[in-house]
Amino acid sequence: VETELMLVGKAAPCIYFRTRMGEDGAHAETYNLIVFDFSTPKKKHYHGLNLWKWKEEWPEGTRSYKNWALLASWAFPVPLNERIKIAVETKGPDIKVFYNDQLKGTVYDSDALAEGLVGICSCEGVNNFYTFSVRRD
Repeated sequence: VETELMLVGKAAPCIYFRTRMGEDGAHAETYNLIVFDFSTPKKKHYHGLNLWKWKEEWPEGTRSYKNWALLASWAFPVPLNERIKIAVETKGPDIKVFYNDQLKGTVYDSDALAEGLVGICSCEGVNNFYTFSVRRD
């Protein structure tokens, strides 16, 4: 799953993947790869990629924030007002994360979500999306 996009100012566009919907039409569980830049003079290094997992319920002791658990984070400068690409590749419990065609990291999720829907979302600011593609091996 890949998208080419642009952050226009402070923003957090993302790819949703392996999304399973609940009976009410909202997602019941999903992964979310977010690229962002919320750096400020006081938070100089608040930018990069975050990989989140959302579930309705987590086992006791799981560190989560309102049903979201942070699986991984990569801090690096993200250019504003320039086209960039973010992508994920999944195979079973392995999730590979890419930024501008470069592998940023691989996450192993021992409680991997099943196959599901994919999509993009414009969150927390203005984002321009140029392409969105899904390839299935």
